[in-house]
Amino acid sequence: MKFSCESNDLAYALNKCASLARPSRTHPVARNVLLEADTGIVRIYATDVVSAYVVYIVNDVEVTESGTALVDAGSFSTFVNAITGTVKVRTIEKGRYTGRLEVKIGMREIRLSQDTHHLPVLPVPDGLEPVMTIRGDELSDLLGISFMADRGDLIAALSGTYLYAKDNVLMAIAASSFRFASASLPTDYSKTSMFLLPASTGRLLPYYLHDDDTVSIHANEKHMWFVTNRFNFACNSINAKYPYQIIANVLREEKPNRVSVNKYELENAIATCKQLSDVTNVTGKRVVFLIDSEYGSNKGTITISTSAENEIGDMEWTIMTDSYEGESFSFAINVDYLGDILTALNKLAKSGILADFDGTNSVNISAGEDANKSAIFFSSNTKNSVFAILPMRV
Repeated sequence: MKFSCESNDLAYALNKCASLARPSRTHPVARNVLLEADTGIVRIYATDVVSAYVVYIVNDVEVTESGTALVDAGSFSTFVNAITGTVKVRTIEKGRYTGRLEVKIGMREIRLSQDTHHLPVLPVPDGLEPVMTIRGDELSDLLGISFMADRGDLIAALSGTYLYAKDNVLMAIAASSFRFASASLPTDYSKTSMFLLPASTGRLLPYYLHDDDTVSIHANEKHMWFVTNRFNFACNSINAKYPYQIIANVLREEKPNRVSVNKYELENAIATCKQLSDVTNVTGKRVVFLIDSEYGSNKGTITISTSAENEIGDMEWTIMTDSYEGESFSFAINVDYLGDILTALNKLAKSGILADFDGTNSVNISAGEDANKSAIFFSSNTKNSVFAILPMRV
């Protein structure tokens, strides 16, 4: 194998792949990247073996001799990132360093030993047509809810992100036993399809996507592939039935009590409660949200209260609301879930499907009539997205 290209182009692709290639006791080969030089391009393969397989394509490469090499991802990436210029790569066939990969940039060079193991790859099966195409920015926004999935949940399905396509709408849902999030967007795909991909895929895939990418999604009963003109990303599907109907019923429940509050004030209050619990090493405690309407007014207050150890004291933080509908209500959540709420608020500040509401800084919180079933919902006025943090009983 022998090729040359600009170090910046190669470094970019290597960085994307090296983030996935990590040492593993059970799969030591996963620390490597596989280079495959072909006419005008170099493909770089990487995998964590467990949940993701990536093939990144470097274009405009001068390939003198086709071939492959399997080398350590970290060493290769570190060297190429350190120097700018034309990088020349070749496998040494004769002499003292036979079998090694030689990488030169100017007067600097590194020789990497080639691994003789086989790197697992997961190409798209021949003849498997895409089930749909979607823009990169839209897919990134949909998968932005994956942080809500619970990797340690006893229900296997809840460790993943559920994609549900029906009637020209693609919906993404991520949930655990105490929280969930959903987002949806219109598509040109009219058939009904269901995919359950690992939450780690949902968190990792946006790292590879560009907003202007056109992504083709392929799937069979065991795997999913996300294909663009720059890379292929594959993952194992989770073999479990997602409790979609149960979650859909919660989403559709009528929530007549509704309040609107400034996002930054709410974020500041929750962050302060979280910091208080952190510095006092409080775990398993509750934070109580008390939402009161002002008599004869469409405004009200949200009082967030928390307590540390008895010898330290407690805290109350009151925020004036922008609008109010319905009756007063309250609920409590575990302090450990405050980080999830802060993450949700941060996601809502992003542009796109999970955008801040209608260009404003307001967050809508709503709940049902039964206090023991109430929840904190962050729902969009103009976008098809909702976050919910389910509380403990008050």
